[in-house]
Amino acid sequence: MCSVELLTCFQKNSKNYIVRIFLLFLVLCLAASVSRASHAMGGEISYDYVSGSTYLLRFTLYRDCSGTPADSAIVLSYSSAQCATGVMSYTLYAATGIPTQITPICSGMLTTCNGGAYVGVEKWIYEDTVDLGVHCSDWSFACELCCRNSAITNLVNPSAQHEYFYATLNNLDVPFNNSVRFANSPVPFLFGGSSYISNGAWDIDHDSIAVTLTTPLGASGAPLTFISPFTYQLPVTGSINVNGSNGNTAVVTNQSEVDVLAKNFETAFWLVHLTVTCNSLQCPIIITNQLFR
Repeated sequence: MCSVELLTCFQKNSKNYIVRIFLLFLVLCLAASVSRASHAMGGEISYDYVSGSTYLLRFTLYRDCSGTPADSAIVLSYSSAQCATGVMSYTLYAATGIPTQITPICSGMLTTCNGGAYVGVEKWIYEDTVDLGVHCSDWSFACELCCRNSAITNLVNPSAQHEYFYATLNNLDVPFNNSVRFANSPVPFLFGGSSYISNGAWDIDHDSIAVTLTTPLGASGAPLTFISPFTYQLPVTGSINVNGSNGNTAVVTNQSEVDVLAKNFETAFWLVHLTVTCNSLQCPIIITNQLFR
C-alpha cells in the first residue's frame, strides 16, 4: 500500500528523482514497523545571549511519534565549579507553536504524528530566559531523559539506558557568547549505501567551530558501552566521515541497523574555549536499494 500511494504522489519527469523519492518514503513505511520504547530520537541544548548574565536556554527534542508522548516541560540543570554555584535547575516549557513535524511527507499522507501509518518525527523546543547571576568560565548545562529505544543495535542493553544531553558556556572571557546553531534538523533515517546527515552548523558570533564524534552518555552523564566492534568513533557498520567545521556527516553502510551517534560542536575565539554543544541522534539505517537492482 505504501508504494502505490507514493508513486501516485510524485509525478516528476526525472526517473532518478522518482526512484530517490520512492526510496525515501519506503524507508518511512518500513521503519513504521520497528518497535520503539521511547519517544526521544535525539536532541541538543543551546542558548542565546540576551544581556548581562541572562541567556535564552533551549532544549531541542526530536521525538518519534510512535513512542511515548512528549512532556510539556523538561528540567534543565546547570552549575559552575569555578564559581561554586552548586547544581541548580530550571524548568523549560514547550515554546509556542511546538511541535513541528520534520518528517518529509506528501500532502494528504498521514504519519504516526497525526493518526497515520507512516513513521513520523516531531521537533520539540523547550525554552526560557534564565539569569545565571555570575560570569564563569565553566558553566555546564544538562538534561536527562528515560529511556533509550530497545531497537538500538550498537549499544549494550539500550532500553535500560538514559539519554543525557549537555552543553557548556564560558561567559567569563566572552560574556555575550552564543552557542552553535544548526541550519537543518538532523535526518532521522538513513539509506543503505551512502547517506548524509546535514547539520549545517554555524556560529552567529563568527567563532571557529570544531566538530568531533564523542561517546553518547547515559544516567548522570556516564559514558555508554558500545557492542563490539562498534565504538563512538565508528558507531555504524561501514564508514562514517564528519566534516570538522559544520558537522555534516557521510555514512556508508550496507547493514540494516539502528545506531546511536553523538557529536561535540566546540567553538573558540583566539584559542579561548567558549562553548560545547553535544548533538546526540538515533539513526535507523534501512536497506532498500537492493529492490531496484
